[in-house]
Amino acid sequence: MRNTKPTLMVLLVCVFASSFSPLRIEAQQAVPQPSGKTKIILDTDIGDDVDDAFALALAMRSPEVEMVGITTAWGDTALRARLVQRFLKENGAAEIPIAVGIETKSNANFSQSRWAQDGLPFERKLDAVDFLLEQARKAPGEITLVAIGPLTNVGAAIERDAATFKKFKRVVLMGGSIRKGYGDLGYAPDHGPQPEYNIYSDVAAAQKVFASGVPIFMMPLDSTQLMLDEVKRNILFSAGTAMTNSLAAQPANLSSPFPR
Repeated sequence: MRNTKPTLMVLLVCVFASSFSPLRIEAQQAVPQPSGKTKIILDTDIGDDVDDAFALALAMRSPEVEMVGITTAWGDTALRARLVQRFLKENGAAEIPIAVGIETKSNANFSQSRWAQDGLPFERKLDAVDFLLEQARKAPGEITLVAIGPLTNVGAAIERDAATFKKFKRVVLMGGSIRKGYGDLGYAPDHGPQPEYNIYSDVAAAQKVFASGVPIFMMPLDSTQLMLDEVKRNILFSAGTAMTNSLAAQPANLSSPFPR
């Protein structure tokens, strides 16, 4: 399995950006306790590759995180919502709201489409842009928007109501490339920065996010790439839990037309 468009680090930043997590360095060492869970909305193009499924699993299993909702981004967003619905149901979290994002043309291979189609028809017809703005109004200054796909939904929310969008606590996003490109994992000389998929796919939306005035924690390719090698995969998938079984069923995208 090659390295993928990585998003796990984005979730970790979301969890730890505003409070110290009680990581146990020594058993006797007293550490500050977090004041409460970090409320997040996950905006994701889940389905094209395995990274977003792992990010969703991490968010669901992180006690520091409260999942306010999930919005689907880019390409066939209705089928992506169906995939999320199946993933949540199989892992005891069917109550988390799912909102369908703006459908776009995508040349990426929806590698997990069959798994999504084998699930039940999508039941809840929420609109992603409406959902984002509604949640920002309900809990001003409390919600972190975690964007791990192209920023089309986010840009549309800003275009519709920039003042309400500013009620988000922050945006944590995976995007961009500064000095390293795809596949620069330290095993060979770096070949330099490359256009990064999430930003490149909708540059205009990204520009709206950067100009929104909301604090941004941006994780470029330089800081997020990792390899899930065969040894780690075998350890993970041998657990045989509902979650690891769901992850094991997600095929990687090996034929993307874009260098990811």
